[in-house]
Amino acid sequence: MLPPAVAIVAINALKALVESLQADIRNGTLSQDDALDCLGDIDRATAEIAGLQADACRRATTPVYEIH
Repeated sequence: MLPPAVAIVAINALKALVESLQADIRNGTLSQDDALDCLGDIDRATAEIAGLQADACRRATTPVYEIH
């Protein structure tokens, strides 16, 4: 099961990365196209974290004899 603390740490890391990308765009050190590519990767990672968290919640509420 994915502990909630792990999901929180991962999401906070992704948030920090987004903020860093925004600063790089403002400073002109990263093009918008490159930033959009990175944001796409972040979006996919966020969806993966959400899926893992949903799976952990489902497993936590599923009786042991139903888990394969």
